[in-house]
Amino acid sequence: MLTIDGLSTHVEESGSGPPLLYLHGAAEWIGYADPLTDLLAENFRVIQAERRGHGRTPDVPGARTYDAMTEDTMALRDHL
Repeated sequence: MLTIDGLSTHVEESGSGPPLLYLHGAAEWIGYADPLTDLLAENFRVIQAERRGHGRTPDVPGARTYDAMTEDTMALRDHL
């Protein structure tokens, strides 16, 4: 878990090489795309973060919007 802008965010990494931030789709979580991320990890350091209210990242008060998830993603990128 990483704390990004006050949000406790579940992050997993696999593989090695240039970093690749893999974003899961809406209503998904880390693991649903394992066949693809396993292939990517053969050549990249795959970084996956579960978005607010998905998987092991808790929800927060207020609306869950794409704007908020975009801000979360940019904060994660800046943190990394």
